[in-house]
Amino acid sequence: MSAALGIDACEGNFSSKKYSNSVAYHVDQTAHAVVRYLFSGKEHPSVSDSIDGLCRLLALQDSSPQSTFSSFFKLRSLIFSNSAKLLDAGALQLIDARIDTCALCAIDCYVRCRDQIMRLRMDELKRSTGMLERYRSESRVGERVG
Repeated sequence: MSAALGIDACEGNFSSKKYSNSVAYHVDQTAHAVVRYLFSGKEHPSVSDSIDGLCRLLALQDSSPQSTFSSFFKLRSLIFSNSAKLLDAGALQLIDARIDTCALCAIDCYVRCRDQIMRLRMDELKRSTGMLERYRSESRVGERVG
């Protein structure tokens, strides 16, 4: 199926480097993994790892979930508008289901990472509040003694 659609042309070395532009690097890696997964007849364990890596990065940014996940849903219309004549209904159904799987995997990872970030922020807030309370109580004790 992939040879008929020229999916092998997506493979290649892209100019974005892992450390100089990590978001572009992860977008490239995830796009390749997702395209390979969508158009192959077999499971690719690397697709969930790629999506996981990208979502970890995106969870750190202040973008909305809608902008974060819109590319997965735009992918559906892009593939269906360009490949509907080349693929049979069964193949399109499989691709549609795989897009849903990728999007759900991304949402799951994103929510898990955002939850972890929130917990870390809350813990940091509790620690800093505790330090302020200790400082405040120590200064009161010093005022009473002096």
